[in-house]
Amino acid sequence: MRKKNGFTLVELLAVLVILSFILIATVPAVSGILSRNRQRLYRDQVDTILRVSKDWALKNSDLLPSDGNTYYLTLGELAAEGLIESDEIYDPRTEERMRGCVLIENSANKYTYSYEEKECSEFTENLLPVIEVVGGANQETEINEPYQLPAVTAHSASGKVLSVGEPEIRTNGSVVSSVTTNQLNQVYSITYSAVDDETGYERKYTMTLTVVDTTKPVISVMNYTESTTIEVNRNSNFQIPTATVTDNSGETIQAEVDGSVNTSKADTYELTYMATDSSGNTSVLILTVVVK
Repeated sequence: MRKKNGFTLVELLAVLVILSFILIATVPAVSGILSRNRQRLYRDQVDTILRVSKDWALKNSDLLPSDGNTYYLTLGELAAEGLIESDEIYDPRTEERMRGCVLIENSANKYTYSYEEKECSEFTENLLPVIEVVGGANQETEINEPYQLPAVTAHSASGKVLSVGEPEIRTNGSVVSSVTTNQLNQVYSITYSAVDDETGYERKYTMTLTVVDTTKPVISVMNYTESTTIEVNRNSNFQIPTATVTDNSGETIQAEVDGSVNTSKADTYELTYMATDSSGNTSVLILTVVVK
């Protein structure tokens, strides 16, 4: 009788079926263990955030809310105090960045701490001061024209008028003392802030100012800066007048002229002067010449 070596196909299939049943039975159990571990790590993380939030409160007692109010503490504030390494804390359950908020509530002068999985801004948006800038958030100013900062007002969420401090003016990544308009396409960010002393909430409002050129060049012909009509005598020695061009950008612009005048023939002729600056602003002046 020949000795049997290895497994038959039927035996291998039987082993695979048994292994499949084992996997089906064990995978959910392993997955459940991993899920519970992630939940536990998350709760430990939240407990740590709440614990260091109390340390923050000891250092910032002047910011704690009055009776019946709530302070919304961001992870960024905890990081700024060195109480956590960074505000980029990741949720072990999802491996996504945590964007929660610690609520410090004062009830009968007793503080309670809780953690909510929402940005603090979702709680405080309606509590922040309101800043209004005449002209809105995106404004323009003409090149080489004097610029005056817009009128700004602020009020608290309850309607109390608040003062607005001097704005921070930045351009090209640096803080500057004022806006200058001598460079085309220069962009400034102007940030205003207002603080509600009763709640401690602060609002910042940043407007963008761009130096533009929307002004047409000025063409001058024979001291005329608008289209006009002149008369010349027949057979007179008439020369096509030269135009001068000025532009608020300060650039040198040459006017192009189209047309001709034949003084030997009595008729009406048009000389068309055109000038365009680097921003695409075009001016046209028509000099009508009547030969009589």
